[in-house]
Amino acid sequence: MESNTDRDSITPAIRNLTIAVWALVIVVSLSLLATLYRAFVPRTFPLVSPGISSVDYAPSDEFANFHEWPVEKQVQSASVIAFTAYKREDGKLKSIITSIPKQKPGIVFAYKVGDEYTSASRYPREGTTYGEGEVMFFIGSPPMMRYSAGYYEGRVPGLGDIPLRKLTDIIAREK
Repeated sequence: MESNTDRDSITPAIRNLTIAVWALVIVVSLSLLATLYRAFVPRTFPLVSPGISSVDYAPSDEFANFHEWPVEKQVQSASVIAFTAYKREDGKLKSIITSIPKQKPGIVFAYKVGDEYTSASRYPREGTTYGEGEVMFFIGSPPMMRYSAGYYEGRVPGLGDIPLRKLTDIIAREK
């Protein structure tokens, strides 16, 4: 027969082992609940789902693929269209607005012909060609630059290699 002293020495070890087993059961249960939550709750309440950002629910941008639109649609949608030319000055390639062929009535544009459009100015890299200037499409009010395409030798490769003269004709027809 076992003596009480043998049982007394084993009892704390059994108690500790029991606590460890219950702790393990609780951890496994919580892990199972978290897995089930992720599996079922997002379908019911998508806004509270972990891992889904607010970007997934942002309103759609009507100009999301502006750069892929046909030139006629880009011209029609733009509130302002500006042409720039690059001018080398102090080691910098400055983007100077040379014309504003389209500005919708009531739109206040912060630039005028002759102003530097600093966002398109840059310090050129050696061996890199930037073209002669850019065609810039601004949308909304106040106008925000949405798309620009460089032009080279009178053509705009980023707009289907359209000649500048043809582009200015399309803009003039839009007015």
